[in-house]
Amino acid sequence: MNSIRLFSISSVTAIFLLLSLSVFVPVLGEIAPPNKQMKLGVLAEDVICKEGLQLMIRSSGNAICVKDSSTTRLADSGSAIVVPNNPIPLIEKQTEESENTVQDEITQKAEKTIVIEPTNVGYFPGDTIDFSGKARGNQNLEITLIDPNEKEVFTEVFELDSSGNVSFQIVTETFFVEGRYFLIAEQSDDSEITPVTIGHNSNDIQLVVDDFYNKLDSELLIEMYSDPLSTVELAVYDYAEHEKFRSDITVNSNGYAETTIDLSGYKSGVYSAVLTHGTEDVDVDFAVGLKTGSTLPITLSVTKEHYVPNERVLIFGTASSNSAVTLDVINPDGDLVHEIESYSDASGKISTMFNLPTSAATGEWKIATTGRSIVNEATFHVTGNDPPLSFEIDKVEPYETGDVLTLVGSGVDTVSKIAISITSGEVIEKFEVFATEDGDFSLSWSIPEDLESGTHTITVDDNITTVTKNFEVINPLYEKSYFTSP
Repeated sequence: MNSIRLFSISSVTAIFLLLSLSVFVPVLGEIAPPNKQMKLGVLAEDVICKEGLQLMIRSSGNAICVKDSSTTRLADSGSAIVVPNNPIPLIEKQTEESENTVQDEITQKAEKTIVIEPTNVGYFPGDTIDFSGKARGNQNLEITLIDPNEKEVFTEVFELDSSGNVSFQIVTETFFVEGRYFLIAEQSDDSEITPVTIGHNSNDIQLVVDDFYNKLDSELLIEMYSDPLSTVELAVYDYAEHEKFRSDITVNSNGYAETTIDLSGYKSGVYSAVLTHGTEDVDVDFAVGLKTGSTLPITLSVTKEHYVPNERVLIFGTASSNSAVTLDVINPDGDLVHEIESYSDASGKISTMFNLPTSAATGEWKIATTGRSIVNEATFHVTGNDPPLSFEIDKVEPYETGDVLTLVGSGVDTVSKIAISITSGEVIEKFEVFATEDGDFSLSWSIPEDLESGTHTITVDDNITTVTKNFEVINPLYEKSYFTSP
């Protein structure tokens, strides 16, 4: 681990600190970020952190303020050392004895909050991976395994007892792609990344932001994984793709690194952190200064009626613009199994996704918000076997002639040909489509300009099951619309 020397406070600095305490002491409830304090001449070891944050000093000599949950990871990675909390700088000379005390604080590191490791270094497709470790007791622990293509291949929520002991298995499939996988463990405000190699290691990269929602003028911790001792590039962009931050970072011998980004000057909105190594890149979104909850009623919907365990669920909705929206995923027993930190964009649209747990219970599931806003709950069903044939169209409100109707369906035997017909008393058009490997299918249909206003029907037939759904059309060319006000 890199050592950093802590210098004593000079008399000049002491006088400056006495004159400048009003800038840092929380008289008005605000404390300047560490970099601003240092620009004003405060030594790194004398920086004041906001309540609940721990002062640390990076190998570069810069001060950072981090959560307790991040202190050990930074110290273990060799990128920073702990400085004992000191709310108001003491104007005294640091003796050799106090230096030794500081060093003792550094060597006596607190135990990591989440520690999960596989029993072996490498595996092959089809192997069973055993994981064990420890986390906070009496709390849920969410586990996600991400493959080299950034697809979630395993998701599960574990209820831990008071011991906090963790032990579970992931059975891989022979069709799993080879490369570096990342096991992400999340619990309340803490997270941990553990790399796992299946087959040939393709040296993939990964990053995780410590908090999705962040206050204005706060700091954001970002964790990264890449090849051991390699140099990666981290950049941050706003919604208009304007660069806000860029830095080259060298990971340690375990392929791990962390950095803290000062969000001072960032406007309210959603940003993307992008990690690049060679030709590989991965990005993660985070929000700054968003309004909590929605001032408008929130609407939610999913793209399908039926899902199977470990399947990805796409969620769409609306809310007031630029709002932080937390969604609850509730299983058939009424238990909260997952929280999704999401947001609405400038136009008020919500778009997010999650993977169902591998052991997802069959029955009706719900997605709702945790706030007081009026909500249209989204519901769907999880089936133990292959889901039945179903489909959805992209609009609930009436279409107009000339619009494109998009149909998305699932639950089809991949060897079957699917017949889709659109009727209104008589057949308007017929189509034949084939499903993907997952049994999904889709169709885009341009509604004819001369189609009459009224109710029309879509019929989907896979030679085993037939499913129908009605939709409405308005033809503006008709002098008297089919749809009249009561």
